[in-house]
Amino acid sequence: MSTIKTEIQEHYREIDFSLWQKAINMYCDKLLTLKKDESKKVWILQLYSTYLQMIEVFCINLFAITENNLWENLFLNNRGLRNKIDNRFFTTNQNKTRFCTKFTTYLLDNWVFGIKEKEQINNLPEKRKKYTQMLKEAIEDYLKDYDLLNAYKHGFRVKSHGSTTITMKAEKSNAPVFKIGSFNASISYLKKKGKTVDRHDISFNWERIMQKAYFLLSIMENTQKILLNAGTEIKLDTLAVTDEMEFSKHFGVSRFKTQLFQIN
Repeated sequence: MSTIKTEIQEHYREIDFSLWQKAINMYCDKLLTLKKDESKKVWILQLYSTYLQMIEVFCINLFAITENNLWENLFLNNRGLRNKIDNRFFTTNQNKTRFCTKFTTYLLDNWVFGIKEKEQINNLPEKRKKYTQMLKEAIEDYLKDYDLLNAYKHGFRVKSHGSTTITMKAEKSNAPVFKIGSFNASISYLKKKGKTVDRHDISFNWERIMQKAYFLLSIMENTQKILLNAGTEIKLDTLAVTDEMEFSKHFGVSRFKTQLFQIN
């Protein structure tokens, strides 16, 4: 076995992804138990910031094992990681950007569902479709909202809000108001570009974030099992959707940017 692969395996024997699961489980318990929006706000902020950080961990984990290159990926800086995520998961053809299903299919078939285990997985095509969908949503969330992580570290630049309803109307008097969507969670953060300070608003349903977080955890745990067992037949856990209506009803996210002021 090569020295590089030995180093990767030794490193992965010490990784405990259950730490992330415990955090997500705690946020889920709080949000299910608490009744008032005001009480839920802090846990919604914790959930979304942890979810974005988990996507970073997921991608570093993914690149390290698929490229057989631990140290280069482990120490990627923020810009390098964002660029690599964008390049791996999206392709641009004829000025159109598409999610790279070829890469995700390789990932799922070789590092999530396993090579020898696929014939034992019930309804594999549907599971592959669901995992691809959740991966696409998660990667898009990260690339659009990664500045929230910096704002979260500097707490004065981020706020959590309660439920929100997004509406729109034509710019004329007496125009009807149209409801675009309702969400049970919203976060805003401040971002400075040059001398301009903008407020970014993200509205979502926290249940959907939970769904995506659990899919990411499932993938990371399976990649670790496959790596450490070096191709031998092992038992892998996969997630199945038992209630399609419940799974789909929390879908959606809304993002707005508002210029606040110029710094003199």
